[in-house]
Amino acid sequence: MSHYRCNFDDVALGTDFAVFARGYRRFLIANLGAADIAFLAKYRSSVETLVLTDELRRAMIAKGLLVPANIASEAVTVRAYLSSGKVVFFARYLTGFARPSVLVLLIIIGLICAVAIFLSELSSHQPLTRLSGMAAFAAVGGFYVSLFFHELGHAAACLLRTGTVGGIRLGMIGILPSMATDVTSSALVSPKERFWISAAGPIFHGVVFVPLLVLLIFAPATGHLVMVLTISNTLAIALSVIPSRGNDGFWMLKNIAGYDLRDNSSSARLTYTVLKSLRVLIIGIALCILYFGSGPLM
Repeated sequence: MSHYRCNFDDVALGTDFAVFARGYRRFLIANLGAADIAFLAKYRSSVETLVLTDELRRAMIAKGLLVPANIASEAVTVRAYLSSGKVVFFARYLTGFARPSVLVLLIIIGLICAVAIFLSELSSHQPLTRLSGMAAFAAVGGFYVSLFFHELGHAAACLLRTGTVGGIRLGMIGILPSMATDVTSSALVSPKERFWISAAGPIFHGVVFVPLLVLLIFAPATGHLVMVLTISNTLAIALSVIPSRGNDGFWMLKNIAGYDLRDNSSSARLTYTVLKSLRVLIIGIALCILYFGSGPLM
């Protein structure tokens, strides 16, 4: 046995396979034995050097995932990153909610709560600038929490269907916060299962309207804050489900209908243009309500 140093940032472990992450690249090694999984589990416990079976060592060296212990690793860890082990810890408690029948029920509940909030507060909603400093801080924090719950939806569905899930990467798209869950292991399941993995994120995201409605009922004075969070989260959900290259809606459409917006056909280009225009329209309406209040629209 030889000693090697890991040349990857994270690993998601299934029952007989592993998905390795190095920067933004992913590597799948299948048909692993119990001893191989045990060795890789040690890596997730922050062991710097591993003694591997010959078969796994050869496979990892071939993919550049291992280098000799005396050679520096080239792995580039994403700064804001929640490892696979931590994501699995949280997601395992939510897998029961990631079944199709429960997800459909969550859609209904989320829609009812969102509609109730809009009917109650939209007519009196004031501009975003009316928020106090503390309320603005709470709005930003609440939005980040809802985004994280969105990603936990993907994670729970992926864990339920593949037995594992990768980490969650936090970042920014321009000035907007973004998060992404590594669901590379979904490549091992059917398109129908991948559809539910993609759909679970926006559906879980919609559950945020339940505590917002409860807050509005028992603390009516928070109506302005609740409305800001409702609009911003509605916007985030809409932008994630309206198909655009690479987002949740794109993968849902591709996996359930086999329609790929990356196709260079005239119909795909026309569809993408229409959907892009719809996204711009939704963003415009949401920003109008957020920054100018409901007056211009009522």
